[in-house]
Amino acid sequence: MHRALLVPEIYRIILRFVDEGLDAEQTLAALARTCHALQDPALDILWEEITSLDALFYCLTGGETTASVPHNTLEKPGEKTKEAPWALTADGWAIVHKYAPRVRRLSQSPVSPSSPTLEEINQLPDYMRPLFPNLKYLNWSYMEPRDFSYFPTLFPSSLEVLRYKLKAMSMQTSLQIAMIPQSFPRIRDLSISSYASIPETMGTFTRALCSWAHLERLTCDEITDDAWAHLADLRALKHLSLTVQPTTSFRSVRQQAQGQPFRNLTWITFLLVDLDQVTEFVKEMRVAPAHFEIGCHHNICSSRAEELIHAISEYGTSSMDCIIIDHHTEKENFTSPPSLDYYAKRGNLLTMAQIRPLFKFSQLTKLHVDVVCKMNIGDQDVIDIAHAFPRLKELSLNSMYGCQGGSTVTFYGLFWLLYLCPHIHELGVCLNAQDISTVDPSSGIPMEKCPPTPPPHLTLTWLFVGDSKISHPSKVADVLYAIFPQLKTICSWTSHPALPEVTPEQTSEAKEFKRRWQKVDRLLRKRIRDRRRFEERWEKVEQEMSSRFTENGFAWKGLPGGHVDDCPSSDADFGTEDGVSWSSEDSNSDSTDLDDSDDSDEDTASMGSGDNDG
Repeated sequence: MHRALLVPEIYRIILRFVDEGLDAEQTLAALARTCHALQDPALDILWEEITSLDALFYCLTGGETTASVPHNTLEKPGEKTKEAPWALTADGWAIVHKYAPRVRRLSQSPVSPSSPTLEEINQLPDYMRPLFPNLKYLNWSYMEPRDFSYFPTLFPSSLEVLRYKLKAMSMQTSLQIAMIPQSFPRIRDLSISSYASIPETMGTFTRALCSWAHLERLTCDEITDDAWAHLADLRALKHLSLTVQPTTSFRSVRQQAQGQPFRNLTWITFLLVDLDQVTEFVKEMRVAPAHFEIGCHHNICSSRAEELIHAISEYGTSSMDCIIIDHHTEKENFTSPPSLDYYAKRGNLLTMAQIRPLFKFSQLTKLHVDVVCKMNIGDQDVIDIAHAFPRLKELSLNSMYGCQGGSTVTFYGLFWLLYLCPHIHELGVCLNAQDISTVDPSSGIPMEKCPPTPPPHLTLTWLFVGDSKISHPSKVADVLYAIFPQLKTICSWTSHPALPEVTPEQTSEAKEFKRRWQKVDRLLRKRIRDRRRFEERWEKVEQEMSSRFTENGFAWKGLPGGHVDDCPSSDADFGTEDGVSWSSEDSNSDSTDLDDSDDSDEDTASMGSGDNDG
């Protein structure tokens, strides 16, 4: 053995690279059996993470010869758990004890193991309690009320990351939540959901939450003001993702907090009903983290959005990389969301002048400003955004429900945006797709008045265009395919209850525009499909050519070298058994007539559907 391998840290680094390769489990298991010095490090990495408790006990089915390889297989939700093929004897427990202490991460599937298996595990010898003494990460999906009673037997009090989602809603859930701080007092990362709909459980969780003093990351449902005050004083808290109660008062929370609240917070994701709440949070706490993501249920007021943008620009730092002000349409996340009737709409027009204060954050990679209101933007506005945020990867400007006729962005502005921001992989912007003159070579516009040709954005597969108008689907499809060769889906003309009422003529016009965008969607998918088929055929041709010619590239196999004249002179001489036939019949078999007149009534979707005809 090389003397470098006598240093444990070195071969542990090498084994980490093995763990990232193909057939990693088999390779690590082979190394564990090959060399005694590598056995323990290889087994530590091999068993570091398992995706089910069953993965540990399956090693009993083959004895020590196969025990080194965990069977990390997850059953699909709804499937019945198979009867356990093992018997937990004294020898079986000894094998389990060899591998269980090596597990650091466990993700438990919803249906496996079955309750009898948990009951059997609960009988493990005292010297093996807890079963996973070195476990640091636990993800338990759809927890049954009885599952938590097994936790002290399975998991140590030193657990640091706990993520679980409750399945059954009962009063026992409140008791479970109350026991978590006693069982796991060192939690740093907590994610718990589906508890807010159970009566009095929110108060129980609040008292449990106040027991942890070293939380760094929290994801949960609604909490009380007392819990907010406790979180505000946590110095270690960096990541906060939760639902805000409509009755939460951040002014009251600020009065309870001591010192600078949320001093080290770098990430927030809030689901709330009214943007005024998050504006109050920013102003009272004087903090706007680098990642700022808001999902608002009643996000229909331009004045509220403007006030939030000004608050972010005042208290945000130069390190901000994400600002998302978006819609959240699901009411299930709120215990008692107020209706839209109580909501006083103070403004219905959002302009680029109101968004421009965000231009100071030049490091932004994600910018979403989506409010169900009018938005006036043009080519120069989009170009200004591109100059302000050269690292932009995601951009959305009222792209789901549209600008209500206020967008004058053409392909000229879109091309400049993609040219200046080459890393964009998610895009939503309302277009005037009726004007394609600046990108149409046949329009006769001088080159100096045309935008630069952006590089192909290979990672963009979805495009949101809101209420964009369009006249020539085929030409638009050609333009989009040139810059988005992987584009598969276009979302357009989605309805929303807050949108203004329209006349029958406007409804008919909207259906026609939606039908045309659906045609663009079909044309793009057909181009992608045809390209892939051509690539597959070309690959077969190359394989056929390489198999028919010798290595020197001149002599035909089976003939003396240099007799080039004896080589097949046509595609038909290659045959079609293993090669590719390039007959006109085959090349046209996949084509589809998609002229402007080929759309039927089946292709027209109603505005109320809200879904793309993908």
